[in-house]
Amino acid sequence: MLSCIVKVQDYRENIYIICSIMAHYNIRQCLKFLTIVGCNPGIQNSRLQLVLYVFSTSGSAVIILLAILLFFCSEDALTIEDIANIFSTIIAFVYVISKLTMMYTKKREVQDMLIKVDKSFWKIDDTVNPMERQTYLKITKETRQMFHLLVFLFMFWLFSTFGIYSTPMESYRPPWIPLTPLIAFENVFCVLLVITIITIDVLIMTIVILTTIQFKMVSAEVTKLFTDTSEMRYTQNTFNQKLKKLIDHHNFLLHFASLINQTFTVSMVVYVGNIVSLLCIYMYHLSIMTTPNIYTIRDFFVLLLTLYGFVICYCWPAQNFADENEKIRDSVYSSNWYEYLRFSKPILMIMKRLELKVSISAGGIANINLETCLKVVKLAVSYYMFLKNTAN
Repeated sequence: MLSCIVKVQDYRENIYIICSIMAHYNIRQCLKFLTIVGCNPGIQNSRLQLVLYVFSTSGSAVIILLAILLFFCSEDALTIEDIANIFSTIIAFVYVISKLTMMYTKKREVQDMLIKVDKSFWKIDDTVNPMERQTYLKITKETRQMFHLLVFLFMFWLFSTFGIYSTPMESYRPPWIPLTPLIAFENVFCVLLVITIITIDVLIMTIVILTTIQFKMVSAEVTKLFTDTSEMRYTQNTFNQKLKKLIDHHNFLLHFASLINQTFTVSMVVYVGNIVSLLCIYMYHLSIMTTPNIYTIRDFFVLLLTLYGFVICYCWPAQNFADENEKIRDSVYSSNWYEYLRFSKPILMIMKRLELKVSISAGGIANINLETCLKVVKLAVSYYMFLKNTAN
């Protein structure tokens, strides 16, 4: 367990409370980096966090403003490539502001989720079956590896973007601002951009994957309830207790899934819109480059990184999330439940309950899954073809 002292500023006095957060590697690292941008959900009502949040969002807004000013104040005629770079800068930092705002305004809800993960989730170490326990541990290890890979990929993008003699982002430089401070300013906010995207995306991914593991554990327990020959002599009371435990935990997971949607659903809509825009712009940007150079490699890398983050952090975990809930119903139907006719009433109740489906939703418009991923890519390609035909 990770114990962190959280300072809560009250109107009358400062109160220190111990907030126990699950010691999952990804969550622990994300909370550390979220502190830098003022969005650590474990720190409530902190003036320092508010200052850091305002600094991160206002700086991002300044970069957006400078990029927009380039349309009106550039002394040279803007090429199609310049316009594509400007739009990619605007979209990237709009995305950062939306993520930071969501995380800051939903700090209480995210903190509540993390506490529920720690207090109410079944512990992997308590799993009796060693093969099942190994499967769950393997999933958590893979989650950590995905985090490391995402960090590595973004670090590569960051180093290829850093400016030394020119600004890393396509933006306007007012005559009264020296070039060196502007380069340093944009470099700092490129770092904050990377921190924001990695930490928030990985935090959401980890919460969804840990919830998926809980659905897997319920499914395994349901199967064991009806197939374990050592448990064939259930009394009515014992069976009801075991079944009630499963139903209660499944109800909790359904409520937790609803909490995930309520917290992140609006951000998901903005995120999907940004993904479509970025894929479209970078595909177009790559198609108009006449000679391959370092920027071609960088843009191709950004294109793959955008798609990788969308699939790994959202679509794939959300697909497994929904599938594992479906598997609980399949476990009941494919088990030997018919041998427990004297328990028919509670069995029918759980079957009826399992007809409820869960999914990660983007504003109620679409469910996040692999099918949506394919639709997003198709939509981005369609916009790219339209943009290319219009420009030609």
